[in-house]
Amino acid sequence: MAGADRSLRALGDDVGLIAGGMAPLLVSWGLGQRVVPGFATMFASFGVDLPWSTRFVLHYYPYAFVLALLVAGIWWLWPRSEKRGLAALVSGFGLTALLWCAWIYSLYMPIFRLGASVG
Repeated sequence: MAGADRSLRALGDDVGLIAGGMAPLLVSWGLGQRVVPGFATMFASFGVDLPWSTRFVLHYYPYAFVLALLVAGIWWLWPRSEKRGLAALVSGFGLTALLWCAWIYSLYMPIFRLGASVG
C-alpha cells in the first residue's frame, strides 16, 4: 500500500508540472487569437507578397494549442518516470519561447521590409 501512495503522490506532483508546462502555451495561444488577426488586417493593406514564415503564422496560429498537447505527449513518452514532470515543465517553457520567437520574427519581418524599401 505504501508503494501505491508514493505513486499517487508522484502523479499529483507530475500533474502540477504538466499544468505548469501547458499553461504558458495555452496563454500564448489565447493571446495569439487576439493579436494575430490584427496583423493579418494590417498586412492585407500593404498589398505586397508576404514571406513564407509570415504566411505560415497567419494561416496556422489557431492550431498553436497543439503544442500544449505535445507537452502531455512528452510526459507520457519520457523514458525515466521520475523525471517526466520536469521534462514536461521544461519542454512547455521551451516551446513557449520558440513559439514567441517565431511569431515575433514572422509578424514583424514584413514591417521591417516595408521600412527598408521606403527608407
